[in-house]
Amino acid sequence: MTNKKYLLISALFLIVSAAAICMSVVLSTTVKINDGEWAGAAEGRNGPIELVLTVQDGKIAGVRIVAESETSFAKDAESDIIEQAIRFNRVTGLDALSGATITSNAMMDALADAYNKALAK
Repeated sequence: MTNKKYLLISALFLIVSAAAICMSVVLSTTVKINDGEWAGAAEGRNGPIELVLTVQDGKIAGVRIVAESETSFAKDAESDIIEQAIRFNRVTGLDALSGATITSNAMMDALADAYNKALAK
């Protein structure tokens, strides 16, 4: 029994370690995106969210919300998602604000829409 437990624990450790290494490689890969301003849109809780993603020197430099009709509570989620996108220079794998998940996800979708346009140029 002890040998089986040891093998199981070792196998689980190897699997978790391999997954962690793969994720760190994926998240650390830097993709150069084209400079400019790129429009993105997605459906939020109360209607469409439209934004403009600004890219300078291949990095996310800013995000400006052009139109949205979310509640005042959800505006914190919008700001938080924008802050994360700029800080981490990515639009995926960001943390949604609890209680405003729909708005958070819509912001990430709108950012992804703009980001994909910046990649496609």
